Amino acid sequence: MQEVTISLKEYNNLLKDSKDLVLISLENKHLKRQLDTAKEHIKDLNDNVNLYISLYQSADARADRADQRWGEYVNARANIKL
Repeated sequence: MQEVTISLKEYNNLLKDSKDLVLISLENKHLKRQLDTAKEHIKDLNDNVNLYISLYQSADARADRADQRWGEYVNARANIKL
């Protein structure tokens, strides 16, 4: 094993850098968790949007069918009176 001698000032700088790296690492982990949570929320929102689009299309189709049946009913009633 080889020994290295450094000054106290250099040692303190290295120690400070080491602490800074630990803090940065912790912050990075926290930010990654926030990003994952945000991605999950975006996915849930997209799923909700797709659900509402599907519900709207279904309701629109039902309204069209109801309108068509109403027209058929009105025509049938008109033909009966003649």
